[in-house]
Amino acid sequence: MNASDLFVETLGFEPVVLVASPQHPLAAKRVVHTRDLAGETILLSRVDCSYRRVFEQILEQEEVRKVDKLEFYSVEVIKRVLGTGVGVTVLPEIAVCEEVARNQLVLLPWSEGRIEVALLMIWYGERWVSPTLKAFMEVTKKALERTG
Repeated sequence: MNASDLFVETLGFEPVVLVASPQHPLAAKRVVHTRDLAGETILLSRVDCSYRRVFEQILEQEEVRKVDKLEFYSVEVIKRVLGTGVGVTVLPEIAVCEEVARNQLVLLPWSEGRIEVALLMIWYGERWVSPTLKAFMEVTKKALERTG
């Protein structure tokens, strides 16, 4: 497989936000600067996550190196750990909207603003696409059009 075998369609963009527990000390700040993350426990999603890479680049650019990084393979686990008051993270806003609405998590007023990542639909161009997969792709596109 190589890149020429793939079809890619951009379906939209998703805001990624800095999140913590309402009890976290940074939740009381009017503005959270990236340098304020020094000394914090940072909860990170898996290594191949695009918004994680962007977040780590921001930390590197701001020379925030003294952080404890914990890596998880589940967004749900990250949210549960955050709920205990441990750490901060970046997650897609849609992944935390229910917890924020219930005041279980808070969006931190990050001076960087929101990071945006592209939502992509990628499939093999040379392979047969079943009617079921075609239907799923269409339903997904329509659902994202309504929420976007």
